[in-house]
Amino acid sequence: MKKILCLLLSVLMLLSLAACDSTPSGDGGMAEEEYIDKYSGRPKTITFCYYEGGYGADRLRAVAADYMDNIDTDVYISMKASTDNSVAREKISTQTGTYDLYYIEVDMFNKTGVLEELTGWLDMEVPGEPGVKVRDKIDQQWIDYYTEDGKLYQMPATNMMGWNWTYNKTLLDETLGEGNWKLPNTTDEFFALGETLFNNNVFLTAFAGQDTTGGADYLRYCYEVWFAQVVGMEGYNNYFRCLYNNNGTYELAKDYPHNIVENKYAIEETYKTAQTLCQGKGGVEFIHSKAESLSFLDAQFLLNQGGFRGAQDYPIAFYYNGASAEQEMSGYVEDGIITQQDIRMMKMPVMSAIISRTPSITDDATLSAVVDYVDGVAALPEGVTEEDAAIVREARNMIGELVCREFVITKNAQNKDEIKQFLAYLTSDRAQLIAAQNCNGLPVLNYGYVPTEEELGFAFTEFTKSVYEILENAVIVDIAKFDKPISVSLGLSWYKDTTVSGGSLSENLYTGQALTADKIYQSTLDANAGNWKDRVEQFLIQNGQ
Repeated sequence: MKKILCLLLSVLMLLSLAACDSTPSGDGGMAEEEYIDKYSGRPKTITFCYYEGGYGADRLRAVAADYMDNIDTDVYISMKASTDNSVAREKISTQTGTYDLYYIEVDMFNKTGVLEELTGWLDMEVPGEPGVKVRDKIDQQWIDYYTEDGKLYQMPATNMMGWNWTYNKTLLDETLGEGNWKLPNTTDEFFALGETLFNNNVFLTAFAGQDTTGGADYLRYCYEVWFAQVVGMEGYNNYFRCLYNNNGTYELAKDYPHNIVENKYAIEETYKTAQTLCQGKGGVEFIHSKAESLSFLDAQFLLNQGGFRGAQDYPIAFYYNGASAEQEMSGYVEDGIITQQDIRMMKMPVMSAIISRTPSITDDATLSAVVDYVDGVAALPEGVTEEDAAIVREARNMIGELVCREFVITKNAQNKDEIKQFLAYLTSDRAQLIAAQNCNGLPVLNYGYVPTEEELGFAFTEFTKSVYEILENAVIVDIAKFDKPISVSLGLSWYKDTTVSGGSLSENLYTGQALTADKIYQSTLDANAGNWKDRVEQFLIQNGQ
């Protein structure tokens, strides 16, 4: 009963937080009063509203305290937590907010009139690194991504660790025996393992049915990555830029959605894989039987063998999650609500349907062997070309990411020069190291610096090690697509089911409301073809093209 009460209290505390209404406990567990007493009497104040997310606030509080202690002793960074990105964005847009600086996880494009320009900031020197400019610390592709009409208004803060499949090694060892199982290389192997687990009273995975409207049902991002695997990154970018192959030349599909037509196979195969996952096959269920009732937190408890809302229940072995998964559960482990599990992150199983693009890879067994090759644990199978292996390598290393986490300064902010200096400091190796120290060693401020265990002063957990392995050769699939404004304008997705409104794909497939795979292509085409020409024309006019 005590454990159940602790869990309920924790959930209630999370729900009770209001947007930008809490004050920090300070660096290193400093009490609120200590924090205010130490810093608030300074001549200049920066009000900083931040979204905690899964990584919590410690990494931001730690770098803010270091900045105030060692870089600018005249500044007080007054930090406030927000649990609602949309509310924060609305306050910025209407200029009704009272904060100077925001860390936000939502689209902030097309708001140049209410944001401070940061173009010149790129040429500021990084504090503590003589001769090094801010632009030297940020990958050019992300500067380009956030640039609007030749100007920068957002500082890219995305850590690029994204989402991927996590798994419970402790559970798999207990269920199947240590050394008697292997992680799946392909989606066919994923389902085969799911069948074995189901026969041993373990579900393969779950979706967060209670969080489908709030954005925490991350399984939808997995489908996006699987679609990208089938078409390749070039094909993915072309699809969402509405480009199609017109006799060897890629052109904008102005009069008809030719980009959808030429990707019929990828749409159907990705959808078919999602359908199999959510509906099972041959009497085998892959999705947890209580998925519709699960919150994001509930699903993580099942992954950690923590039961369902305090009651014992069948666990899940895999969960599509973010790199913050370990941190999100650490408090429950410390409080004894769940026992420590060996949770790790793995690379994406490659869509078995990818062999349509690889002539020298003709079956799933060979595909799996090629995955072992690109992972560096086996030789290239005889007869397989390096060109086809490269296709598999790209797919294997894909990570789903929303490139929409940024720092922005409001147009009416006070002490703008000091804010820009603080943002420049965040790109320093020093700030990145401090942030990682307060985030289980993860490179949350990812501006080119990769900390080591020796520098951090502690050993990485197996989970953190697994994240670093995935990041080493990561291929980012940007699910946000803000650099593809035409697809955003047209509301283009990789599939469109015109028979349902609302609910996630997982939920609709699981409950049998969604279309079947044999009908999804036509539905997607019909939903876009009707007024395609007019909508594309309107977009081009609005964007001066």
